[in-house]
Amino acid sequence: MKYPRSYVEERWGPIEINERSPKELLEYRKKQRTTVMKRKITQFRNTIIKYEEAQKTVLVPYFDNPQYLRTIAKLKEYELKLKQIEENI
Repeated sequence: MKYPRSYVEERWGPIEINERSPKELLEYRKKQRTTVMKRKITQFRNTIIKYEEAQKTVLVPYFDNPQYLRTIAKLKEYELKLKQIEENI
């Protein structure tokens, strides 16, 4: 074919099928969610720490920044979600 619409992967020999049971799939998804939540929590904490350190060097610190306050709210939200997910496991 000159311009194929799609490509088909060809394999020779026995094919191993790795299907998970519904219970294993739920456990796998919960594990993924916890790792993502932990990553986001560390990302928000690092951002907050960097902002606070930068404000310590300024003569008049500005802690009423809306973005800073939103980051703190998101951090608390993710910590609460992580706690709920870990309790359900």
